[in-house]
Amino acid sequence: TLYNKDKEEGGMPMAMRITDETLMGTFEQKRELVRSFTMFDDDFFAVVMEDKAAAQEVLRVLTEIPDLTVKEIKTQYSIRNLGTHSVILDALAEDSQHKLYNLELQVADQDSHQKRVRYYQSNIDISYLDKGRKYEDLPELYLIYMTKFDLFHLGQAKYTISRSITGTDVVLDNGVHELYINAANDDGTEIAELMEFFTETGTRKQQFPDLSGRIYYLKEEQEGITRMCEAVRKYGDEREYRGRAEGRAEGRAEGRAEGQQQERKDMIRNALKMNMPLTTVAQLVGLSVEEVQKLIDEMEH
Repeated sequence: TLYNKDKEEGGMPMAMRITDETLMGTFEQKRELVRSFTMFDDDFFAVVMEDKAAAQEVLRVLTEIPDLTVKEIKTQYSIRNLGTHSVILDALAEDSQHKLYNLELQVADQDSHQKRVRYYQSNIDISYLDKGRKYEDLPELYLIYMTKFDLFHLGQAKYTISRSITGTDVVLDNGVHELYINAANDDGTEIAELMEFFTETGTRKQQFPDLSGRIYYLKEEQEGITRMCEAVRKYGDEREYRGRAEGRAEGRAEGRAEGQQQERKDMIRNALKMNMPLTTVAQLVGLSVEEVQKLIDEMEH
């Protein structure tokens, strides 16, 4: 499922190295646990980015928009879909000009990353365009996909994807800005420095005072450490609940599919008893002749 996507190096989800015993332990145990987090741990990232000042600082660096002002930010933001994959966004921010910014973390290189970004975009667009609204009402959207690895292997810390007409210099603008950021390349930019900070367990980076202040609060102050441990437990419970819910939904869907298949077989069996030709049987059950023959073969074995 989409929401259980971020894994550490070695394939171990963060939740697997966090136990209830640690979360309920002494303050020193909790502090050591929280000190081990980096910004590439999705739960830690979510709690850090709840702070508007920290989120704004991160977004200004990644988008290179120095006057960007965050109006609202939601972390671990759920977009629920009936019959299809639901999406849990790591962070979704809105600025003072009503532009949207989706920030996603990905540690493991075991997915079709560009198609994942495409799916996020489609879900955000659908959730923000109410029935009866015009397509021009879709907000401008920045899709920011952050990885530990270089997805394109071109040695840059940031890749900006643009739409253009083949064979021309004409760039098309549909309001979507697709940015791929990685921590693998130090190209001397401020973005590379920020990504380096994302991979570290330290709390201070002079260039990023708001982000540093938020991280220090969560890692060193008792109130922040308690807040962080509560969030880890909460997000873990939510992931478990969503996993069970999706499992039940998938089970119901599989049951319906099996029921429909059995109904088709019963109709085919009865039609054959009436000596109907295969072409008529196929029309009756809404399948091709080849598909009907395959079901007949299954029924005979």
